[in-house]
Amino acid sequence: MLADMIAEVDARNQLRREAGLPLLSVTAELRRSKTHQRQDEFEAFFEKERPKYNHLWSGRNLGWAGGFALWTKVRQQVRADFDARRNLPREE
Repeated sequence: MLADMIAEVDARNQLRREAGLPLLSVTAELRRSKTHQRQDEFEAFFEKERPKYNHLWSGRNLGWAGGFALWTKVRQQVRADFDARRNLPREE
């Protein structure tokens, strides 16, 4: 996986070299890719966990701002749970 990511950056840099553009930093691109991967993992986790919290805003007259505030608070808590789970040693 890491080798594939490096090869992709190298291929992009070859195109940039041919176009006369500045080259990309492999380290920065790998970091950016990892950040996107983690965000995608969180989004999938949030979508899986979201039904557990639907009762908090379903059928309540919270208005747009109130609903968004509650959704944001739930999302922050789910993010904290997600991050805590990622820091635990993996069971094999």
